[in-house]
Amino acid sequence: MSLEVGFLLAERNEVQRILDGISWNDIIGKMTFTSRLMKVESQLRDLGVSF
Repeated sequence: MSLEVGFLLAERNEVQRILDGISWNDIIGKMTFTSRLMKVESQLRDLGVSF
């Protein structure tokens, strides 16, 4: 596994953890971190990683 893939997987896990802790009342926070999660997952797919 490359260093970039490892970093992106760690970032994905961290963003998912943050999303799980955000209240559904915080729409802006949910949107911000959902967008970040989608970006990281897209980068991982581009590198050939499936999850």
